Amino acid sequence: MANAARDENRVPTLIAASDVDGTPVILLADPVTGRLKVTSTGGGGGAGTEYADGAARGTATGTLAMGDDGTNIQSVKVDSSGVLAIQDNGGSITVDGTVTANTGLSQPLTDTQLRATAVPISGTITANAGTNLNTSALALDATLTTSNTRLGDITETAPASDTASSGLNGRLQRIAQRLTSIIALLPSSLGQKARASSLAVTLSSEDVTALTPPAAITGFATSTLQTTGNTSLSTIATNTTRPTLISERTSNTDGASTAFTNFGALASNFNYIFAISVFRTDAGTTPIYIDFRDGTAGSVLYSVVLPPNGGAVMANHWQAPLFRTSVNTALAYDVNAATTSVFISMSGFRSTT
Repeated sequence: MANAARDENRVPTLIAASDVDGTPVILLADPVTGRLKVTSTGGGGGAGTEYADGAARGTATGTLAMGDDGTNIQSVKVDSSGVLAIQDNGGSITVDGTVTANTGLSQPLTDTQLRATAVPISGTITANAGTNLNTSALALDATLTTSNTRLGDITETAPASDTASSGLNGRLQRIAQRLTSIIALLPSSLGQKARASSLAVTLSSEDVTALTPPAAITGFATSTLQTTGNTSLSTIATNTTRPTLISERTSNTDGASTAFTNFGALASNFNYIFAISVFRTDAGTTPIYIDFRDGTAGSVLYSVVLPPNGGAVMANHWQAPLFRTSVNTALAYDVNAATTSVFISMSGFRSTT
């Protein structure tokens, strides 16, 4: 190895020896930064070009970070932010412990961000179960199958009855079927409808009793009407065994007691009255009244007061007439005073009891 020359024109400095023949080689430094300069003879860049952090470049030269893939030397790549990129190249990455993913979004995520298009993930991710080595504590296929059975498949058939066993989907289908059946029974719109287009209504036994005439009126109430708990109104209304309706209209000016023509005496029959309409046409100053008698000279059965130029209407129904005459006795009216005109209308029937 040759010695470096020393004289008055030279001062000691840091030198190196050539690895070829041992000749001294002067080491160079940057005059500004003082960093030692080296010259690359190979590797990633060839000419040893230096780059500032984040500097743009064309074709990479100089020494770069390299890696060995087992066959070739490969450069290590980073993204535009200088973050080292990792690619599984179709394989799998095993992650132990907790992994915090940087979404690039402010935390916590909003509902809109969570509903955004999902990032597809392919390949296999193996999660570390930690210290829990009891695999029975993990969700197994058998457990999932049991849950699926309880929930029911999307195409699960509804059970045959309301109490038959079924999954949740089948049960919901059964409920939907029952609701559809109920809706089908309702009229399509509101308002009165013909009997065939309205809801079916069954009378209670109490209503039937109230609407059925008493059996004491001969020929009116049949055994069927008395014993059938669900007799309809139409059946009662069309019963052909009830007595024939009798009505009469007459007038009076002299105030004399007079027998009705249609409600005359009939052997073994009573005259039943369930409706009365009376009216006076004079504008007198005091009320008058009408007595309805059991015969022209008989006892007073019923009285109605008539105000001046006014009238009255009295009505009841078949089950409870206003009054009746004695058997084989005519019904009579008796205005207590003569007046211009009194009009009298009566409705009723005859019965042997």
